[in-house]
Amino acid sequence: MPLSQEHEQVRDMVRRFADAEIRPIAESLDAEERFPGELYEQMAELGLFGIGVPAELGGAGMDTLAYALVMEELSRGYASVADQCGLVELIATLLIEHGTPEQRARYLGPILKAELRPAYAITEAEAGTDVAGIRTTAARDGDGWRLTGSKLWIHNAPVCDFAVVLVRTDKEAGRRGMSIFIVDRDQPGFAAGPKEHKMGQRASPVGALSFDDIRLGGDALLGQEGRGFHMMMSVLDKGRIGIAALAVGIAQA
Repeated sequence: MPLSQEHEQVRDMVRRFADAEIRPIAESLDAEERFPGELYEQMAELGLFGIGVPAELGGAGMDTLAYALVMEELSRGYASVADQCGLVELIATLLIEHGTPEQRARYLGPILKAELRPAYAITEAEAGTDVAGIRTTAARDGDGWRLTGSKLWIHNAPVCDFAVVLVRTDKEAGRRGMSIFIVDRDQPGFAAGPKEHKMGQRASPVGALSFDDIRLGGDALLGQEGRGFHMMMSVLDKGRIGIAALAVGIAQA
């Protein structure tokens, strides 16, 4: 596939970074299962978070092909690092497409600068590939909500500062009864479980999150009530491209 000069420049820049900064420490990161925060700060300075985020919102303002190239080259260095780039891209896309100006101001800039660590919380014990089976709920409470439930195998859960959480807000409406909330780690009732020990990509921490009757304001709702399933799935379309590129990078390495 022929690349534009801009795409070639992006690919070559990320490849140099991966060769110089990621590959030399990949083995130790995997052995120690260490979250490489200092590496993500370097990536943020290079603009490698939020590839598809418009420039006026702090991102690189590039297309999905550029995102795939970045994921591929980062994964040539070490797939856990590409994992983090993909996670930020998903949550940034949610905020751009569905977030309020206040939500963008509070979360978008900080995740692109690696100042906040996000989590993308869908999976539950009874809801893996079948997202329709989620049991975590949010019920109206005055002008806000009460959130209760738990999530499993969530990327960044052990280290996250906030999570975007898919929940049921209408038990009778199936997939049309799901909504997304932004939940900060410092909320009373928020708890993160221990880091799971995985067979690979061990520097990408995965764990459980639990929500014990957390009181949320109305401004915690991300996007339209009842449209959470559609919103989460739509950004995962882009995520699948990123994971495919990540897999190509692993194969090249």
